[in-house]
Amino acid sequence: MKRILLLAFLIVFPASISLGQNARIDSLLNLLNVHDDPVAVDVADTFRLKLFIEIANESLRLNYKDITNSSLYAEFALNEVELLHYQRSTRGAIGESFVNLKALDEAMRYYKQLMILFAKINDKHKAATVFNNIGHIYYVRKDYLTALDYFEKALSRDPNHAKAHYNRGLIYYFNGKLDLAMEDFDEAIAINREFYSAYYNRGIIYFEQNKLDDAISDFSYTLKNFPLHWNAHYNRGLAFFKQERYYYAMWDLDKVIKLQPDFPDAYNTKANIYFLHEKFDTSIIFYSMALKRDSTLLMAYYNRGKAKFRLELYDESIADMDIAIAMDPQFGEAFYSRCHAYYLKGEYTAALHNILYAASFGVKVDQKIMDELQRLGN
Repeated sequence: MKRILLLAFLIVFPASISLGQNARIDSLLNLLNVHDDPVAVDVADTFRLKLFIEIANESLRLNYKDITNSSLYAEFALNEVELLHYQRSTRGAIGESFVNLKALDEAMRYYKQLMILFAKINDKHKAATVFNNIGHIYYVRKDYLTALDYFEKALSRDPNHAKAHYNRGLIYYFNGKLDLAMEDFDEAIAINREFYSAYYNRGIIYFEQNKLDDAISDFSYTLKNFPLHWNAHYNRGLAFFKQERYYYAMWDLDKVIKLQPDFPDAYNTKANIYFLHEKFDTSIIFYSMALKRDSTLLMAYYNRGKAKFRLELYDESIADMDIAIAMDPQFGEAFYSRCHAYYLKGEYTAALHNILYAASFGVKVDQKIMDELQRLGN
């Protein structure tokens, strides 16, 4: 299926290089217009990309005083490279990624060509976009220092480049520089009021600073623009949980489970809410659902064990504490909980051993119980 839009592109050329006046551009334009595109228009086409770059360079060579067409086709080329970069190099739901290093390498080669082209055209915003996108490739490759350098280069060319501020903010965040990260996220939002990813990440910082109302506001704005952002639902739910607004927390956690049914932390947090409301049977169900999805959740074993203790299921409680202690041999609270279960079973020697371990790991134990067990357990 031919791209009808490409026919429209021809009419924007100035008369100096219109059809019939430059054989090289005529040839390239002909190839562009007869090129059959077997894929959707929003999928990268490297053949079309190469033609765009060639036309931009040839236009610039012929019309160095009039860069209109060179700019136009350079922008088309940039759009194609971004499709190659973001569609072929990463895919998956939020929180998941698949990195195709070959696609990143290919995108990098084209970005470097465009870096030179936009410098010649003197388009600082597009040049900044190229530097930002190269930085993103290094970010995906976890070369954060080089990524930061490219984000800095992008901002030196265009201080109002929202994505470069956002990406630099991510680097600062992961390096623990929360104030600098916050400044960049604020700047990205000031430039682009609809930049929901910047709101989301600023919300994360607010959450970590215990500014829960601000965090909820930013997560809510994110969800207003992207209702399927399950991470925003989850983190807003955690903020509501910390505020003890459990009804709203439950609503968000249910959304997470609907959108991402294999996310264990949502089940675990729901279990914690049921536990706090002394609905121990239901909390056990949700702890078990969390552990089915991730068997390494130490606190889920511990809390499920406590819920079973409250239901007087002492053997089952001890079994969960056994697993928790096997995962963390210095988990003093698990030893102390296991002590209580053994004590109520009448197994005083085992209870004494556990309370001594708990005390040795810094748990503040009940001295009266300690004294009684030392009497009964010896």
